[in-house]
Amino acid sequence: MSASTSISRRVFEALGHKLAQLSAKDTIQTKPLADIDFDSLQQALSNDKNAFHEHIPKLSKKLLGKTPFGSYSKMATSLIPKASFDKATDAVFSQVGKLSQNWANFDLARDERFKDTLVASERQALARSIGDQNRALATLGGLSNLAGLPGILVDTMWLLAVCLRTIFQISAIYDRPLTGQQGIAIAYEILAKVDLKKLQEKQTLLAGLGIFEAMTDQSIEEYRAAVLAEEDRQSAMGVLTKLEEVSTQFNINIEQFNFGFLHKVIPLTAVGLGTAYNNIIINEVIDIAMSVFAPAPKLTHMTEE
Repeated sequence: MSASTSISRRVFEALGHKLAQLSAKDTIQTKPLADIDFDSLQQALSNDKNAFHEHIPKLSKKLLGKTPFGSYSKMATSLIPKASFDKATDAVFSQVGKLSQNWANFDLARDERFKDTLVASERQALARSIGDQNRALATLGGLSNLAGLPGILVDTMWLLAVCLRTIFQISAIYDRPLTGQQGIAIAYEILAKVDLKKLQEKQTLLAGLGIFEAMTDQSIEEYRAAVLAEEDRQSAMGVLTKLEEVSTQFNINIEQFNFGFLHKVIPLTAVGLGTAYNNIIINEVIDIAMSVFAPAPKLTHMTEE
């Protein structure tokens, strides 16, 4: 392992450890994760859906809709059967799983601490360090939210990849490696057990910020007309209605109000939200991966000092 790689590892581990200290130290609710029957899992991902499967296609559709290909996308959606879209989506997630698996194996193979002869305490220490690395990687992904909608999509894909990488690496550290397509299916099975409500909250808040930023370049009437043309207009109209209620209460004419300052404030707010929520989500993934693969007597909470 090169000196630069070793330094990078130490930096990420130190950052991840600091982030862990900022996180809640509540123990996870032990769902029936340890009872997952690895041998009975199918290779298909259709039974292992999670919040990522819901949000990534939606974000992709929104992003495509803002390009000249948007009309073609809508036409394709109406002509191609849903089953075909689902199959294509499963193929994409399978490929993300494969890339994450290769990334995890590549990184561990170059970590001089990873050996077949590790004793229990060494495995536990390495799992903590790898958890810290991935916590830092996942949290830093929130920086991409500076780029607006494309950044939100990149951030979500990055978070998915880091979550899967975490599961693959911790499984290998505890000598229960998840290999091949079956290993990818198991990783998604575990990820599907994670409570990803925080991902839903994150996407909702980021969407709300996008709504406010859109107002900076349009009048309220222009924005309302644009929102009514959108398929998912309910949440946007809800935010607009609340804004109008508040402006009426404080006697503010929002038609003449200058929202230009939001161009500077919103991107920074989006980064803050993205990094904070990514930290929360990866913490639970780390804890659950530990609860699945670490021997029960050795299980400790990953975010303890």
